Amino acid sequence: MRRVERSPDAVYDPADWPYTLPPVAQLLRDGLDLAPGVTFLVGENGSGKSTLVEAVAAAYGLNPEGGSRNARFSTRATESGLGSVLRLVRGAGGRQWAFFLRAETMHGLYTYLESVGIGGLHERSHGEGFLEVLRTRFDTPGFYVLDEPESALSFSSCLALMGVLDDLTRAARRCCAPPTPRCSPRCPARRSSSSTTTGSGRSSGVSWRWSTTGGATSATRARTCGTCWG
Repeated sequence: MRRVERSPDAVYDPADWPYTLPPVAQLLRDGLDLAPGVTFLVGENGSGKSTLVEAVAAAYGLNPEGGSRNARFSTRATESGLGSVLRLVRGAGGRQWAFFLRAETMHGLYTYLESVGIGGLHERSHGEGFLEVLRTRFDTPGFYVLDEPESALSFSSCLALMGVLDDLTRAARRCCAPPTPRCSPRCPARRSSSSTTTGSGRSSGVSWRWSTTGGATSATRARTCGTCWG
């Protein structure tokens, strides 16, 4: 996946939510290039992170409540219509394996998996269930979308998550992941304002690039260390 942009034939009212959110408006105006590796969206509550990644997952054909393209369940539809106005620009080759990990609706995903014969996740702790999904679903190159994947994880489990993402990026695929600023000290995160800024830096041995618009920040790993990312 190389880029997310507005579909040429998209019809929507820019005065309606979520199109009034600054990050959504910027995405529809300028598009979003996904560099090789992992792209992070970070920002304050309500800035539009989950709305954006939810829409990207839906535009790819993934279940907006989580899972792969084969997961067809719904508990209560809360997603916006943004996914229907987006176009995803893919690289060469056909569709790859893809998976959407959405922390808010994991209970529903566990119930769906149980109904199709994949049980045991409800019997685990919240964090153990997350780790089992990472172990069994994030095991092949593909396109992965994650919404607050750190919400159930301890610090050491956050490091395990970053190890999983590192293994996937070594296979030269792209991931889109929007952790909140609390995720891990090694995840690039900066407070944001209503203006647009760009910059770069290095923290705990990790190099990163970032840009901020209207409360949401996009940070892309530039070069990583051997400690947490490999």
